[in-house]
Amino acid sequence: MYHRDHRLVGPLIKAGYAVLILEPRINEGDEWEHRVSLGLLLEGHSLIGLRAYEMVVARDYLRRRADIDPDRIAMMGHSGGSSTANLVSFIEPCWAALVSDHTTWYMARFEDDGQISDEASADLWYWNELVHSTPPPMPLLRQDYGYPRGARPVLRFLEGVFEGPGRSCR
Repeated sequence: MYHRDHRLVGPLIKAGYAVLILEPRINEGDEWEHRVSLGLLLEGHSLIGLRAYEMVVARDYLRRRADIDPDRIAMMGHSGGSSTANLVSFIEPCWAALVSDHTTWYMARFEDDGQISDEASADLWYWNELVHSTPPPMPLLRQDYGYPRGARPVLRFLEGVFEGPGRSCR
């Protein structure tokens, strides 16, 4: 919540960027995240799959808004949101840019208590090396976890990405 409310969103909005935040339903709820992730995995699904789908739906929503240039939509993640964004950059590559502060191996567990996290997916584990070693099909800015340098590097990166014509995906 601090990352969302204080660290980056304010400076992005002040710089004129529209910001859409997909807030995980089980943010900071390790036990609930474990239960939901395990239940989905036992049914042949994954929570990260649901989150990836939500990101694609959100992008489609933004592309339809008259006040947003559909060729200038970037995605940015933090922690598990970065894990999802890294994956989505290959599933649906029609984004202007990606800003990420985290990678995962898609078999993540919380080390303290052995709980399964939202990124866990046996199907994705096979693709882990490819997802994290292949540059995404869009400009990428990797940041240290939690964006300790704040919004300034992100704003400079986005200004550079958006100074020319947007990537047309029509």
